[in-house]
Amino acid sequence: MKKVTLANIRDLREEFQVSMTATLIKLVRSNLFPIVIVCHGPQQRRWFKRANIVPGWWFPRADLAPESFAFDMMFQNANESTFPRKIGADAWFEFRGASRFEILEQSFRLPNNELLTLLTIPDAG
Repeated sequence: MKKVTLANIRDLREEFQVSMTATLIKLVRSNLFPIVIVCHGPQQRRWFKRANIVPGWWFPRADLAPESFAFDMMFQNANESTFPRKIGADAWFEFRGASRFEILEQSFRLPNNELLTLLTIPDAG
């Protein structure tokens, strides 16, 4: 796999007969890609996992920013994107200088009105 997308994760999930969430957690732990996964409910972030190659200052915000695509899925009933979309990192992270970075965002729905978002950090340094 050259890049992480939900389509690629679905293929892996089917091959190994495990959930999307479990597949993403395994991929984060593999430390092969600069990715962060974030689970949100309607009120706030529930949990997140970050690959070790992603520096610690890439700590996700507790809330869903209105400019994020995940916000539209959670509150506007938008459909899942078929591909990762570019967005300013400051929609997801609050460290100084976050606005200088662009990341890739793609989310899918979980049970209990939750979303899991895959964030790819193109330049994790």
